Amino acid sequence: MTKKFKVVIWLQSNEEEKALSHLLTESKYSCLTCQSKPELENLITLHHHSIGLLIIDCNLTGVNVLDLCVELKQNHYLDAYLMVLGNLNENNNEGVMYEHGVDFFIQRPLKPLLLSKRIDALLTRKS
Repeated sequence: MTKKFKVVIWLQSNEEEKALSHLLTESKYSCLTCQSKPELENLITLHHHSIGLLIIDCNLTGVNVLDLCVELKQNHYLDAYLMVLGNLNENNNEGVMYEHGVDFFIQRPLKPLLLSKRIDALLTRKS
């Protein structure tokens, strides 16, 4: 029997967050959402053994996502993939993302079916 992991989602757009959560729930994943760093840390503390994937928006207001990624990888007892969604620019290029602990970078606009299949493949391998 394969383990079903939880997916934590923190996106700038509530609409996009709801759509992604709905898509992944249809794929039988339990989705947890947050809107702040303290909420994220609380979810990690409560569910760290069952979280398989964190999906974070690289355009969060007031959050340096690169620093957050480093902190998540270094300071938390978390064995989860870290996926960042966003637009690439001179400050957020794919190479820099990977250097800061990101496992996967997905560029917008999102392709929901492709994203769902990629997440399925990742979490199936993890179980």
